[in-house]
Amino acid sequence: MAPSARAQNVSLDGGPQINSYARPGFPVNKILVLGAVGTPGVWQVEQGTDLLEFLTYARVQGIGLRSEGERRRTVVRVYRGGTGPREVVFESEIKPIVERRVTYPVLNEGDVLEVEDIRRLPKRRIEPLQVLGVATSVLGLVFTVVNITRTR
Repeated sequence: MAPSARAQNVSLDGGPQINSYARPGFPVNKILVLGAVGTPGVWQVEQGTDLLEFLTYARVQGIGLRSEGERRRTVVRVYRGGTGPREVVFESEIKPIVERRVTYPVLNEGDVLEVEDIRRLPKRRIEPLQVLGVATSVLGLVFTVVNITRTR
């Protein structure tokens, strides 16, 4: 059920913009989108919109091609709740969502969609020459301090 209209920014009474991902005239749910997305904020999404379809449109990292060796985890959470604290009703990394290995919820009115991008630094191997360079520098400083104290 892909909306044929492109997303639009709608401002109500000069207030904050509301992004729209719905076909004109179709019922919508308002949701809040936070985190590592191309356009965070309040969104009107057509009722029944597929989560993966919306995440793709919202330009979430991890959907599509990635550079080789990139170490990144993208986690998607859907929070739901009324007047009290919201509860996590769905949490998954992006890869199982893209591969459709998990069952994800339909977005409902008032949901909060959070996308967290966790970057990991690549593991770095310490080379023997690096250890030798550090040891040589430390030894040079020690000899310099010893020579300075002897000359006084």
